[in-house]
Amino acid sequence: MLTRHVHPVILPTGAFLLLVLGVMGLNVLMSQGMHQDALEINIAGRQRMLSQRMAKELLLLQADPVFRAAGHRASLMQSLQLFDETLTAFRQGGLVHDATGSLRRIDALRGERIQGLLRDSALDWQAYSRMLKAALAEPAAIRQMALNSQAQNTALLARMNQLTQLLEEQAETRLQLLQTVQQVALALSLLLFGGILHALRCEVRTTRDNKALLRAVLDNIETGVLTLDGAGRVLSANAVAAQLFERSPEQLRNCLLRDLLAAPYYPFYLRRANGDLLPVDISLNAVTAQHYVASLRDLSQQHLQEEELTRIAYQDPLTQLPNRLLFEDRLEQEIHHARRNGYCLGLFFLDLDGFKPINDQFGHACGDLVLQTVARRLQDILREGDTIARLGGDEFVLIAVGIHNVADCLRIARKLLRTISREIHHEGQSFQVTASIGVSLFPHDAEDRETLLRRADEAMYVAKSGSLGFCFYAMPKTVPLERKFLPEGGQPIVSR
Repeated sequence: MLTRHVHPVILPTGAFLLLVLGVMGLNVLMSQGMHQDALEINIAGRQRMLSQRMAKELLLLQADPVFRAAGHRASLMQSLQLFDETLTAFRQGGLVHDATGSLRRIDALRGERIQGLLRDSALDWQAYSRMLKAALAEPAAIRQMALNSQAQNTALLARMNQLTQLLEEQAETRLQLLQTVQQVALALSLLLFGGILHALRCEVRTTRDNKALLRAVLDNIETGVLTLDGAGRVLSANAVAAQLFERSPEQLRNCLLRDLLAAPYYPFYLRRANGDLLPVDISLNAVTAQHYVASLRDLSQQHLQEEELTRIAYQDPLTQLPNRLLFEDRLEQEIHHARRNGYCLGLFFLDLDGFKPINDQFGHACGDLVLQTVARRLQDILREGDTIARLGGDEFVLIAVGIHNVADCLRIARKLLRTISREIHHEGQSFQVTASIGVSLFPHDAEDRETLLRRADEAMYVAKSGSLGFCFYAMPKTVPLERKFLPEGGQPIVSR
């Protein structure tokens, strides 16, 4: 009976190709999962903003004149509906509006802790939403509602903060899993590649033709391969390795591997022919006592995916400014530096005036243009070391470092007002928005991030009812640095 001879290279090569295809498919699936994680984190962060906006609109409803109450009620109802829509989608899956207003389908969030948190949030939300709807139906009860709903709003905000943290932990776990899979796949591919090399070495002893087969295999795998002598000098390079270096295999021959690298330690970067650096993963294996095989894998796409995930999670998609998550991290860092070095820090809370009528009359596209223009102008006047971020809607915050006195803050606030109030032109129309700015100072007004932001927000509400356009927060029963200065007009810059 005749038996067909199976070439010893076919099995390991087939296994290698199947492994590569499997890893590629798994990478695609897990990358999609990471993008979904980023969307869920962004939407969960928006839930925190919506809970704050609802509390804010309640305060404005009881403080603003009657002719503006309709707008605040509409904004409150919109926030209520969007919060309810998102919370339902998190629990059961479904369609939800993303930061751009587009409908996106998300699956129900998984995990026992997350589902338990969502159930508790739903109970809090049912009671809180009933109170909001009752307040909208009975305007006379709004003042009492604003007082009674603070505890519910604070509890809901805390649950949304916890949800965001759990989703971030879940995304980090997925990323670590992806990295582990890639490392295992690389180890397996190296084992398979070693098997291929072993089979080829056996065949080379019996026939010179197998040398061409070895070259064909090396040139058709997705890994760059260099063979080295005991001194680390390149003996040969496959086509993928030559492509990584942007040189021919002949140009690489006799070069020392350490001279081809930007630094001889991890992380490894190849120095390409045009001077560019390419991140790679390098694995070195001994074939004989004086011969080694270096496997090179291009990591540039993985770095781009990690950077894109970070950008989605920490950048406002409309204005490209830092979002609330990145702002809170920056503010925490700046407070730490200011406390350690003993200097002051200014936090400017900006809320645009006149933005909602533009958005309602000319549409969201025009409103987006206004927000993008304001963001760009604010970036243009940033001082070195300062940070501008968008919290959501028409609210921006500025972290000003190196503050020596209130006179510095006055100059910054007036410059912000002048910059924002410049006319915006679009399709033959001219628009103008102004801003109300609340300012709090570290450490005079607060020594922690949450309190500093809240007091800047409170000062901004006071600024809306004044004529200067900005207001400083000052702690009661203290004599902070602010009391030594008066703004133009001679009025004390103290709110409370």
